[in-house]
Amino acid sequence: MANAQSDQADSTKDNTNAFVLSPHGCFVVVEGAFDNPLSSVHRPDKADRIDNAFFQRLSTPSSPSQNLIFDCNSTTSHYFLPDLFAAYTYLPQNVRYFQTSKPHSNLKYSSSINSSQYFSVFHTQNITRNWNIGLQYDVNYLDGTFAKSSVMNQFFNLTTNYISNNGRYRIAGAFIRNRAYVLENGGLLSDSLFQNQLFSKPETYPTNLSEGSSKYKTADFSLYQSFDFNRNSSSEGRIFNPGTLSLQTNFMRSARLYKDEYLTEADSLATRSLQNNLFWTNETKTNKHLIVNLGVKHELLMFSHKSNSPVFNILSPTAKVVFNHKMFSFSAEGTRSLSHESYNGDFDLRASASMSVKNNHICLLAGSGKQSNQYIYSHYVGENQSWDLPQEKTDYAFLKASYWFADILTCNLNYFRTNNRPVMRSSDMTIVYSDIINIIQAQILAKKEWQHFGLQTNCVFQHIDDETYLHLPLFMAKQSIYFKFSLFGGKLESNAGIDLRYNTSYYADKYLPEFGLFAYQSETKSGNYPYCDIFVNARIDKCNVFLALSHPYAGLFGYNYISTPLYPEEGLSLRWGLSWNFVN
Repeated sequence: MANAQSDQADSTKDNTNAFVLSPHGCFVVVEGAFDNPLSSVHRPDKADRIDNAFFQRLSTPSSPSQNLIFDCNSTTSHYFLPDLFAAYTYLPQNVRYFQTSKPHSNLKYSSSINSSQYFSVFHTQNITRNWNIGLQYDVNYLDGTFAKSSVMNQFFNLTTNYISNNGRYRIAGAFIRNRAYVLENGGLLSDSLFQNQLFSKPETYPTNLSEGSSKYKTADFSLYQSFDFNRNSSSEGRIFNPGTLSLQTNFMRSARLYKDEYLTEADSLATRSLQNNLFWTNETKTNKHLIVNLGVKHELLMFSHKSNSPVFNILSPTAKVVFNHKMFSFSAEGTRSLSHESYNGDFDLRASASMSVKNNHICLLAGSGKQSNQYIYSHYVGENQSWDLPQEKTDYAFLKASYWFADILTCNLNYFRTNNRPVMRSSDMTIVYSDIINIIQAQILAKKEWQHFGLQTNCVFQHIDDETYLHLPLFMAKQSIYFKFSLFGGKLESNAGIDLRYNTSYYADKYLPEFGLFAYQSETKSGNYPYCDIFVNARIDKCNVFLALSHPYAGLFGYNYISTPLYPEEGLSLRWGLSWNFVN
């Protein structure tokens, strides 16, 4: 139960907890939610985090992007929302709830000579002993290097949760609002124009679109309630106890609106989804040996585009069993969808085993499933493009092995097998489905500080046996090396260092602004270019400040810094910013 409910005799002690909702209707504690690490303050763009994914993106930071680390993720919802802003958007799965004895606030701001601005404000506090409210508001405004490449994004979430005095009843609500506006230029008319430096200024390069724009917007409402039927500690300790029943209701809306000079009216694709999730678990604070989760999810799903508004009813029962014994843990779970329409027969099965000895942890995870693909791959009607294809399903299977030592080192070795995966080809806008693809993936993540030195690294190796339908870089790396020092008698904590980002050359997907998708192409290779940021960070009381020089050698070794065809990366940039924590 939240620490905020503990004895308040010591009013100076700060008792805080942050939670996220698990897919099985339980609150999971988030570690380090209120940290303000000095080593990462110079990365205001969330896509540049060392411990996050690798993103292929357009010229302007915070613009549409896609993850380059392959994975088989079973979706918790079928509503269409491309993960073009995965690093920035708030979803029901990543929104945090809080219980805190003191108000917590954080303010972030960053600006650069390229007219880019990041602003974020976070605040949470308990209105009463057991009732908390929290909000977070992020704004990204970036006026891109090239003509008509601005990005104006707003991401907001408001949360509240209440715990009864006896801790048996809990209610939590959230409102999420994501807005992303992209001024689309369709990329430069030709990469060779940039690589050969035929124009003196980036904003003078001809682009494929002169009046294009995309608007993405979502609004999510969720209400969660849970009731613990255990009356006392003795019943909580039994494996076969009355358990906890939870009900979660979500209403989600998402839409994308696209227009350019070639359309007489805007193209759009909208989704509405109403979900009700009912779960039961016997997990308690004292029963951690044999945990059973049972649930059922009902989803009412509707898509809307120019000529059609289909409605789907999907019922998905789910079950999970977890066995814990001293150093060993095993779990198995499964979900299956029942529907009279296309989504019937979707399923996801997973099993994992883990062992821990002191600071050493080993985990094995295996899974397989069948998933209906996003609606846009089967049905779409727009101004210039339309198709009506069968609703295909993708088969997938995976095996993952992980080893981690404390919070210092993590090693992952993964195998994926996927079949009938949808692929849009950029050459003719056709949609095809892949044959069997096998992917082997190895990853190393490390974080360590020695006296005056610090290191953060994320390296990924990926091998594909058939690149007819999928291209990925063979190797990707993010690296941060810094030197720590103090000034003014230790009152000013500082570090200075360098960030490096690199991936090998590969046929990067081409961005299609008319659909808001990255599409397969095999004509132009991108990559094999190291990006560098030089930074200085400092902490003054509870305020972290930074100064960073990005891509200082732009143009010195050629103009081949293009991560997405027709979208060269930004050149030299000087940024500054701060991150300020307030605890009252």
